[in-house]
Amino acid sequence: MPNPASLAAQIRDLDPIQLPVVPALQDLRQNLRQHALDLGLPTRRLEAWHYTDLARLLDRPLAEATALDVEAPALDMPQINFINGAMQAEHASGLELKSIFDAPALLGDTADHDAREAMLAFNLALLTEGVRLSVPAGTEQTLCVMYAGGEAQHLRHAIHVEAGAKLTLFEIFNGAGYGNIVSDVTVDAGGVVNHIKLHSSGTAIALTRASLGASARYVARHIIVGGQVARHESRINLDGAMAHADLSAAMLARAGAHQDVTSVIAHNVADTSSETQIRSLVDEAARAVFQGKVVVARDAQRVDAQQQSRALLLAENAEMNVKPELEIYADDVACAHGSTVGALDKDALFFLRSRGIPEAEARQMLVRGFLADVTEAVLAGQASDFIAAHLDANLQLILNPRKGGE
Repeated sequence: MPNPASLAAQIRDLDPIQLPVVPALQDLRQNLRQHALDLGLPTRRLEAWHYTDLARLLDRPLAEATALDVEAPALDMPQINFINGAMQAEHASGLELKSIFDAPALLGDTADHDAREAMLAFNLALLTEGVRLSVPAGTEQTLCVMYAGGEAQHLRHAIHVEAGAKLTLFEIFNGAGYGNIVSDVTVDAGGVVNHIKLHSSGTAIALTRASLGASARYVARHIIVGGQVARHESRINLDGAMAHADLSAAMLARAGAHQDVTSVIAHNVADTSSETQIRSLVDEAARAVFQGKVVVARDAQRVDAQQQSRALLLAENAEMNVKPELEIYADDVACAHGSTVGALDKDALFFLRSRGIPEAEARQMLVRGFLADVTEAVLAGQASDFIAAHLDANLQLILNPRKGGE
């Protein structure tokens, strides 16, 4: 029997009376919850969840999900906080924000699709809150969304970036509890979204579904440095010519952690491009997962799609699972993927130590260089000090000191 204090039990046994009353959605939510219970949490029998068996991973005592104490500077930008599922938006003035429950028809329209997958069905059935954000054409906005607290949060966001607009969106996972978070992002022609995620603690199953119009750009940077279980999935549809998706992720899986970056990038029309870069640093008894799929539709010619995953294993019992996929139905394309898994380069480490650099510092230099392709762009932008504080704290914990006289 599941541990009654486990995350899995908390999801299954959440009392519907605790949920916001939305008359237009009550029957739908009840039906979806029963449907999700019938489906059950995803297991390795589902190909998309083969390396992230939630039925097993979430069946653990909540006490295991502990946060690393990090002193980080305050963020100077509009901010929304979700504390145990409740929204606090007093620091987000000037933005066109509404509650997701202000448009129940929007949620109802997605119900048939959501019912196909247990986590999506659970999200809508147990939804506690979420935001609708519209960025007017030709404007530029920045928003930080932070998740905190120790209780379960089921949240859904709908974001619309109009033609020629730009949004920089920070999502920070900084609580000790569980979150099932779904974000739907629509980017009209010429729009740009810079989406930066920092997962520093807690357990989260997060899905971003993005749709890009002509010449639109979606740039995602995921920094996953903590948490017991973290799965960040992106499903990106390039629906207009010259649309571009750029997805990068750095995973720092320390002892006992399970981190998963999954992506499906669909090139639905000709003359689109995408790039995916994953860097994974995996410590002892930890597991990292990258599943990346590129789909090129029939007649979607002149598509350029590149994927690369590189992983460093810092212990013999560290584990990295990689599954890149290309599904191509057009013939005039430039698509490729590559993957490497290995340990720190002993020759490079010896070279640095022979120049008088202490071993711990030499390891830091090599690891930071390994992660730089993903982290440099993030650390050169907004909130760089905040992100750097979390990144540095976790790197120190992983690398200093190494065990066993290494």
